Amino acid sequence: MDSQSNIENVPVTVPVSVPTPVTDVPELDDVSLEVPTEPVGSVEDPEADKENSPENEEDRDENVSKILNRNYYQIAHDLQQHDGGGDNDASASLLPEDEDPLDASSSAPKTTNHVNTEEEEHLDAIGGLLEVIVANPEKSQTPMESYITYEVKTETARLEYAASSLCIRRRFQDFIWLKEKLETHHPGCLIPPLPSKQHMKGILDKFSVEFVRKRCIQLNAFVRRVSAHQKLTRSKFLRKFLTLPSSDFTLVRKSDSSGFASRLTNMTKLIAPLTIKPKWTAESETQEKLQHRMESLERNTEALANISQKHIDYYDLLLPSIINWEKSETKEDLCNSLSKFRVATTGSKECAESLNSKLIEKIQPSFTEYGRYSDSVKRLLKRRDAAQAEVEDFQETIASKKADENATRLGKFTIAGMLSGNSESQRQERISKLQVEVKEFEVAEKCAAKNLDNLEEEAKDEILKYNQQRARNMADVFSKFAQYQASYYEDMAKTWRNGTSTDLGE
Repeated sequence: MDSQSNIENVPVTVPVSVPTPVTDVPELDDVSLEVPTEPVGSVEDPEADKENSPENEEDRDENVSKILNRNYYQIAHDLQQHDGGGDNDASASLLPEDEDPLDASSSAPKTTNHVNTEEEEHLDAIGGLLEVIVANPEKSQTPMESYITYEVKTETARLEYAASSLCIRRRFQDFIWLKEKLETHHPGCLIPPLPSKQHMKGILDKFSVEFVRKRCIQLNAFVRRVSAHQKLTRSKFLRKFLTLPSSDFTLVRKSDSSGFASRLTNMTKLIAPLTIKPKWTAESETQEKLQHRMESLERNTEALANISQKHIDYYDLLLPSIINWEKSETKEDLCNSLSKFRVATTGSKECAESLNSKLIEKIQPSFTEYGRYSDSVKRLLKRRDAAQAEVEDFQETIASKKADENATRLGKFTIAGMLSGNSESQRQERISKLQVEVKEFEVAEKCAAKNLDNLEEEAKDEILKYNQQRARNMADVFSKFAQYQASYYEDMAKTWRNGTSTDLGE
């Protein structure tokens, strides 16, 4: 059995409020971590199966898209099963894996006789209240490893959740699983970033209080953004993440992933297409430049914080000398001057500490966060590129098979002809087979093209909203940065004026 010990001195206060929009990047001090203490429970994840296969052409196209990543020569068999040539459950197996049989919108709060506020409209859009808080980190230890788990507490009014209050524990790998699932099954969505898996700057011990505190804040921001996203909030993977007991969820996570081999396969799918539309190339270049700018601002802010820290260190060295001199001084006038100088020096140190804290806790994390968000946008663009490459792959395959068909008709040499023979009956058999394959690939190519159009439309909307929100937030960050600097110098001047016997201008 795992032994657990509480991580002490980690702030654990989060006010329960309506989640902020997915693109909003809160400051660290805006995401406190406190959880209500009322008893909560956990529930099994409710699942419902689709029993009836789709009957119209649009549903057929959507379901055929499920087979796009399979071996090309398996397409004919899958389509035959889908058309009713196989078992009754064949059509159900072609449903998208993330298709949620539970309609989250049914639990949206209804309002009568008054106009919805902006908050109520947001709740209606995402399907009802879903408030998630990540807090209370604990260290767990097994004979094989040590790791940190985080309490994930959920308050919801949605009907697809079996309880209104849920409380489970998750480790960092579980958050990674959720992010990867969302990227796979919602390729057109901008998935919020997770904190870096590596050690944070200046923190080598991943079990240190400071490291755990910052990671807890960032994980809390990630889950709250996902739960506030109009589409991601309905994902069955989020529901599993929020509801399944730890032991059950670990089994689900391990069964869904085959480790390094699975991730390597996913990486190979992100193949660049032959030609990329200029608008997507421009967006990729914009995000690359933005990421470099954020990294530069992060480094410069850190340098300013280091300078401020040096001032604090100098004051620490100066103060003992002033204090000792003041205690030993017998002349009253000089003693009074030393006292004022000591008070002014102490005040200056406090001003420097305040500026240092604001730079580290409020300004620098904003630049770090937007650097990670730029990486998330680039990952979204790569998924779009992969979808385009898939369409081009089908088009290339169709062209190749049509060329083989024409060559076979004309009796030209082909590898297939050499292997299967060149009699007239054999040639006609190959032509018929190629014609069937061409039709199957044309259906698959049509579905892939439709998926690409939908993904591009969704990605364009997501990136537009993100860029607009980023511009507003960054304007606020720079405004606060200027205010902090102005306040610092004003307070410093006031402190030293109060510490002098005569006006500084004399």
